[in-house]
Amino acid sequence: MKTKRALSFFLSLLLVFSLASCDLSALLPSPSGGTGEGTSFTPPTYTDLVPTVFENSYRDQLSPNEIAVYDAVVALEVGEFEIRPTLPEVPKVCRGRMPTEAEKEALSDRLTYWITNALYAVWLDHPEIFWLEHGKFSLAYSLEGDDENVLTLTELTVTIEAAEGITDAVADAARLKAAILDFAPTGKTEAEQVAYVSNYLCARIEYELNAPRRGNLLGALVDKRCVCEGYALAFAYLAKRAGLDVVSIPGYAKANGETEGHLWSAVRIDGVLYGVDVTWNDTTESNVYTLVGTETVCHEDTFGATHTPDSLTKDGVHKAFVFPTLSQTAYTK
Repeated sequence: MKTKRALSFFLSLLLVFSLASCDLSALLPSPSGGTGEGTSFTPPTYTDLVPTVFENSYRDQLSPNEIAVYDAVVALEVGEFEIRPTLPEVPKVCRGRMPTEAEKEALSDRLTYWITNALYAVWLDHPEIFWLEHGKFSLAYSLEGDDENVLTLTELTVTIEAAEGITDAVADAARLKAAILDFAPTGKTEAEQVAYVSNYLCARIEYELNAPRRGNLLGALVDKRCVCEGYALAFAYLAKRAGLDVVSIPGYAKANGETEGHLWSAVRIDGVLYGVDVTWNDTTESNVYTLVGTETVCHEDTFGATHTPDSLTKDGVHKAFVFPTLSQTAYTK
């Protein structure tokens, strides 16, 4: 009869993305192997995808285990916060003994890294999942000895925190639906529809740095008060509903000699990506930041000079994602 060793660990994490360069070394530990009395153990290798070109979504840049977490999150119903993904590349810790503290920490770091990457990609790919905070979660896992007496991860539970200002996601989903009942994008071309969505948002939203749900889809469409995250997520949400191919891009924006974190958009038309910044369309009282290229001069600077894609990471919180390459020139009919 097989002997099973079961352990459960719980790790609470508060991951807040801030503006710094990405150093992956802190969160890419190799699970410690170690040996027990008369035993040997070879640590498993994992697929850590390092892409060089942006394809269609941020999901494309995830490893198999990260995709498992990503897909589990996308499958959640409104108001659900817990997932139990099945990892295809199963972590194995040690053989014939209890894990050391270093091994447990290495496993927790590895799980944290996968989950963080997946949640970051979900945040950028799926604005409709408004009720989850993409950077705050807790995890619990169980280990059991397999037939070869190797201590192996058998269950992973991830509980994601509610986004800021979300107390009843189901009720908020109903409010969101009601708030956009009048949304019916007009325009014979995709370019006209992009302009319609941008104008629709600019006419309804006030930029407010201290709004309660300022970085939230609900802040933009229900409260109608938000910052750049709200504008960009709302644009992606509505534009995708209109059938447009939209990508959200995080990074830095430079204006008036100052640089700060920013989120804007890109829209693919005829296979080419063009920049859209609804926040700046609204706050500059113009609509020049629509379907522009990196060399397009908007006011005094080119779009590429004022908008720099970046992962917005600190101390290697997640992998360095690759971002879309925009056209150098603006869209023309």
